[in-house]
Amino acid sequence: MLTKKLSKFLKFLLLNIHTILLFVGITFIVVAAFLFNQIIGFLVLGISLIAVSLIINKNYD
Repeated sequence: MLTKKLSKFLKFLLLNIHTILLFVGITFIVVAAFLFNQIIGFLVLGISLIAVSLIINKNYD
């Protein structure tokens, strides 16, 4: 039972690794921008959210 759940989770993780890595990468960039300056952090966060929304919208069209 536990091995089936673990196998299912690992399969889900491997199928979505590109999305997970995208969000982790954007998170690191935004955190680095906030550490540099708060205004630049919000600017980078806004640009990142717009870019992600365009990527998601492009995949559904």
